[in-house]
Amino acid sequence: MKKLAIISNFQNKTTQTILDYFKNIQEIETSIHEDFTDINHEDYNLIACFYLSPEIDYSKLANANNLLNLHQSLLPAFESETPIIDAIKFGSKVTGITIHKPEKDNFTGKILTQYPILIGLSTHYDTLLKEFEDIETKIYPLVIDAIINDKVFDFTDILKSSCSRNCGSSCSGHCK
Repeated sequence: MKKLAIISNFQNKTTQTILDYFKNIQEIETSIHEDFTDINHEDYNLIACFYLSPEIDYSKLANANNLLNLHQSLLPAFESETPIIDAIKFGSKVTGITIHKPEKDNFTGKILTQYPILIGLSTHYDTLLKEFEDIETKIYPLVIDAIINDKVFDFTDILKSSCSRNCGSSCSGHCK
């Protein structure tokens, strides 16, 4: 049995999608943690939907087993607590998500995958936030699944599904 700790200090669509994706897989046990205490006992630790705080001791996080983070920018750009707002203020035309493995002395660490999101001239923050959420819910569960199964993530995985049910974007393809 593999254990996934989802570190999230608020519930949103991305957290729920990860839970839904793995709920019918008997070999996977998921749990939600609202902080970073006691996460070193899980097989995989996923930071999702967590507002970062300067008080967090990242050296402890980097020692956690298989720590993954979803960051709302194309790292190393906008390595901050408010990357979407920072991208808009800076006048960026492209932003995106990065799924990466933070390291002890390097927040960016190893980048596993990135997906770009274009910022139009009239793009509003709320519209951009919705686009981030849509992309995150499609990509993050697939990347997690690829890592757990020791596979290379391929963007064509987003287009594939062996599911015959109408599960939406949260389907793991493991329907019974």
